Amino acid sequence: MNFDWKAEGFAAAPVLTTATGTERLYRAWGGTSTQLGNPKGKGVCFSFDRARTRAEAELLYAVMEWNNGVMRLTEFSVPKGLPLWVGRVDPGDRRAALGHASGSQVFVERGYVKSVIPGATTTLTNDLGPNQFVVNAALNTANH
Repeated sequence: MNFDWKAEGFAAAPVLTTATGTERLYRAWGGTSTQLGNPKGKGVCFSFDRARTRAEAELLYAVMEWNNGVMRLTEFSVPKGLPLWVGRVDPGDRRAALGHASGSQVFVERGYVKSVIPGATTTLTNDLGPNQFVVNAALNTANH
């Protein structure tokens, strides 16, 4: 493991698995977050869980605190044999105590990101009402 799992947003140490080639990964992005994250980062965070709205994306992925505006969602396919670090998202707050579970997190290390194949990108339904995304410059280097 060439990354700090806690700094990458995992609730506990992830487990290394090997892709079968049938997995679909999802990544919400927007604001200062790009489709494939920070190119200087250790890797990119994805999920097996597909969000349909911005609020659902935040509940599953807990990424707004990382300057991810969760405006769009891209589906990715992965080739057989790709190493995937899999675990649960650290919700970053007391959501778990309130009965809201976070989603899965799949981390692909930087050297393998070029093997992840982007598919369709959709705009997430904006169900956050008048809430606006505010950039936190201190976190601008995150991979989320």
